Order: sequence, then structure tokens, then C-alpha cells
Amino acid sequence: IEDWLLALEAEMQRSVRRECRIASLEIGQLLSGLSLTDFGNKSIAQVSLLGIQLVWTTDFQDALSRMSKEKDKTIMSTTNRKFVQMLSDLVAICLTELGSKMNRTKFETLVTVHVHQKDLFQEVWKKVKDGKVKDDNDFEWLKQTRCYWKQDSDNAVISIADVDFVYSYEYLGCKERLVITALTDRCYVTQSQALG
Repeated sequence: IEDWLLALEAEMQRSVRRECRIASLEIGQLLSGLSLTDFGNKSIAQVSLLGIQLVWTTDFQDALSRMSKEKDKTIMSTTNRKFVQMLSDLVAICLTELGSKMNRTKFETLVTVHVHQKDLFQEVWKKVKDGKVKDDNDFEWLKQTRCYWKQDSDNAVISIADVDFVYSYEYLGCKERLVITALTDRCYVTQSQALG
């Protein structure tokens, strides 16, 4: 039985990893050809969630980098408009008939997480305006839970401060999310430092 369970676990991780890899390739098309509805409907909840977190991380870091290196003064407002549009689209999706309770839970979870991500971006943007954040090496950015797809290792990596965790690809199901607060973020930083 133990061998069978280990084989089942390995296949689960292979399957979830494959879906995460596919999603990481599709996020470049998100909002420019692939709608959030199509993206969300193609994937299980945790893959959809990882996908919007990859988009948020990539766009946020790119905005900070371009702001500092290229002195692009409009990139932060452009990125904010993209995040607000993503949130509006996700809310609009939730107001439609989604077919099943599980699908509704998936999109509501995406809204909950993206509200938090949008708020974090706006907090850092305010600090940019006040001159307290200069680039993507600032702790205000590094302390965030950032999700990357690393091409060299072909893995999703979750970074918090100076600690990187390889995504475990364990199937999590489709769970409702409570609101994410500043305390939640502080707990993530503290726990990541203890584990890293």
C-alpha cells in the first residue's frame, strides 16, 4: 500500500506541475488575447491562483525595475490600471452564472487574493511617490510573497524576503479564502525566515 500511495503522490505532483507549467506559458497572453474567464476555466483553482500571482509578481517587479532603470514615470500608473482592470474583470465574472459551486468558489478566491495584491501594489506605489521605495531591491517589495516560474529549473518558486521555496505541487482542492491582512503578510515573512 505504501508504494502505491507514494506512486499516487508522485503522479499528483507531476500532474499539478504540468498544469502549472502550461499556465505559466499562458499568462503572457492574459488580457491581451486570453480572457480571465478562459484562463480560469481552463485550470484547477490552485493553478488559476498561481497564474494570477505570477502575473502580479512579473508586472509589479517590471514596473519597479522600469521606474528605476528607465526613469519611466508612467509605468506605475499603467500597472495599477492593469491590476484594477483585472479585478473588475474578476468581479464581473463572479456576477455571471459560473455553472458550479466549485467554479464560483474558484473565481471568488481569485477576487479575494487579487484585491490584496492590488492593495499591496497601491501601498508600495504611494511609497514610491513619497521617495521611500526606489527600485525592485527595496525591502517593501522583497517582503511580499512573490511567485516566479523559473525556466532554468522548470519550477514555480515562491519568494519571501531572501528565502525561496520551490512550489510543492500538492493538490489543494478548491477552498474558500478569508481576507488577507497586513498581519497575514507579517506572518508569512516571519515563517519564511524561520523555515529558510
